[in-house]
Amino acid sequence: MAFRRLYALLARRVWRDAIRALPRPRDARAVTRSTFVEVWHMARHHVDEAGIDSRAWIATITARRATDRLRGTDTTCPLRDDHDSHTLRELTALLGHRPTAADR
Repeated sequence: MAFRRLYALLARRVWRDAIRALPRPRDARAVTRSTFVEVWHMARHHVDEAGIDSRAWIATITARRATDRLRGTDTTCPLRDDHDSHTLRELTALLGHRPTAADR
C-alpha cells in the first residue's frame, strides 16, 4: 500500500519536526498521527498538482498541527483526548495494524 510506504518514509521526519516544536512527546505523537490522517484525507486534492513538493506540503501540515497543539497545551481537554483516540484508531486502520506502545 502506498500510504504505508509514505508513512514509513516520512514518519520519523514528521515526528522530529513535531518533537522540536512541542514540549511533550505525547503531543508530538498526536501531531504525527493527525498529520498523516490529514495527508490521507487531502492527498487526492494535492498529489496530482504539478510541481507540488510532497515533503514540504507534509511539513507545512505538521507545523500547523503543532501550532494548534501549542495553543491548547495549557488545559486538559476531553474533546482533544477523544480526537487523539479517534485519530489513533483511524491511522491504525489506514496502516493495517494494531497500535503498539510507540503509536500511543
